[in-house]
Amino acid sequence: MTAEGFVPLCDGETARQFMQRRRWFRRPPALLRLEQIWLPCQMVHLSKAVLLVHGYGRCVTVLSDEVSDRKVVVEAIPYPLTASQSLELARETLVQWRLNRMVRAASPEDLQLGEIVHLPYWVGYETGRGDAIRYRMVDGLTGRPAVQAIRLGFLEALQATTKDRFVS
Repeated sequence: MTAEGFVPLCDGETARQFMQRRRWFRRPPALLRLEQIWLPCQMVHLSKAVLLVHGYGRCVTVLSDEVSDRKVVVEAIPYPLTASQSLELARETLVQWRLNRMVRAASPEDLQLGEIVHLPYWVGYETGRGDAIRYRMVDGLTGRPAVQAIRLGFLEALQATTKDRFVS
């Protein structure tokens, strides 16, 4: 299945350098593999802003103005939420933001559903203690580390897309 995704602003080499930074007195991690993934989001329009409802992370973010309108065709992961679930999650988040005074003069009734798009993320796998494999994620649009909800959403998407392939 293919779909539209935003063109990443952060390239793989920048993501690799970010993931391999030295932290305090620890040695920098040796990445086993670096790959680009695309996670689905539902766009929700609110007057001048565009909210992104992340289906697997169950979180809402604001789409930056720096993102270009260009899109590419990507290998798609199906979006797990229905339109009503996406709208409800956006409404709940908007009410929470208004209570915390992060957003003013925005009403949950003004929300309009948009299209489903896919956002780029870079995932770097590294060895942990013993036989463990750890992973780090960088947002392909901002070049910053992915938030915890997105990291957990990646695991949920990985489980949802691979559960048909393996027999337990």
